Amino acid sequence: MIHIEGMGILGSFLAWELHNRAIPFRWTDNNSKVNAWQACTGAIYPAGKYEEDRNYRIWLERFTTNDYPWQELGHSFTELTAYCFVTKKPPHGGKYGVFNLCGPVNVGSMPSIHFNAQVFVQATRSFFASVSVDHHELGDQRIVAHGFSWRTSEYVWGWTVPVKLTPALVRQRQASGSFLEQRPCLYLRKGSFFQYAYPCPGTSTWYAGSSLIVQKNPHNLNVPEKIDTWRHWLEKFTEGHFKAEIVGDYVQGWRPRGAENDPEVVKDGYGTLFVKPHWHDGVRNSPSIMKALLLAAGIEH
Repeated sequence: MIHIEGMGILGSFLAWELHNRAIPFRWTDNNSKVNAWQACTGAIYPAGKYEEDRNYRIWLERFTTNDYPWQELGHSFTELTAYCFVTKKPPHGGKYGVFNLCGPVNVGSMPSIHFNAQVFVQATRSFFASVSVDHHELGDQRIVAHGFSWRTSEYVWGWTVPVKLTPALVRQRQASGSFLEQRPCLYLRKGSFFQYAYPCPGTSTWYAGSSLIVQKNPHNLNVPEKIDTWRHWLEKFTEGHFKAEIVGDYVQGWRPRGAENDPEVVKDGYGTLFVKPHWHDGVRNSPSIMKALLLAAGIEH
């Protein structure tokens, strides 16, 4: 019997991969307040690296065909949006056309895809509630699908808060020359300093956030002060073309990060499989992460 430890984002993805192959499993989660999924913004954007580009195209095909591993939930939890930034070239080494949207804000010819991780995890836990247990049994194939393990070297603290943007829709030119109206995804980076506002699928709001602070021991920080800073820099970066209204409560999250000399996606520790802590790319690179887990478990060859 396969036992999934950690029904966060990667654990939920893995549960659907097993379910679709009719492979029985059980799962546990300690419901720790120190987690990443509750503050996850689920941004999947086009990038220049081969592996990230391949995963992006898998997500794009899922959206285009409306065919997801979690089809039985009846929701995709995804949204296609206009990928906006304030640099002349695409972020993350992306290779695609760039058009001016307004003022200093440019938009890429390739869209970003957004995933509502919070609702997805809760829906997945509810769907598989009947196989939730308190602990694993002797002889189970244990897969630690969360990053909070001996492979974690530090935590990257961050926050999100729901906002409404003005304008809520933007009209951008496509590579074909046609025009499309979508919600904007704002990725506003200058050097190492950045702000973002990512659409939250299934809602009329965006996730706002920016702070990524390394912590050796996870602890709360002063978020209201950082939200005020975010609003100031949002308007400054976009030269007043975008404004935001805070419409909900903030959430804090801790992304587990592993050591730089520990790049393996999956490690076998005395028969237990441990996934690499994916502090910033777990959602967008999940197709290849799932492939590696299934190979390590002997489910695929």
